Amino acid sequence: MHIIEKVLVGSREDESMVSKKTVAVIFGGQSSEHEVSRTSAVMMLQALDKEKFNLQPVFITYFGRKI
Repeated sequence: MHIIEKVLVGSREDESMVSKKTVAVIFGGQSSEHEVSRTSAVMMLQALDKEKFNLQPVFITYFGRKI
């Protein structure tokens, strides 16, 4: 499973602004491990702190289509 993180930068004028990281959890795909990837993604999404991160799940079907 691949995880992509992007840091969101707040306004420099307001240093008190707290920025969250966006975490994209990419899972599924054209692999024999498709179901394992889905299970792992669910566990990751449940474990990540939603107060600290914006979560962006990206599901790839067996046919390679992103949902």
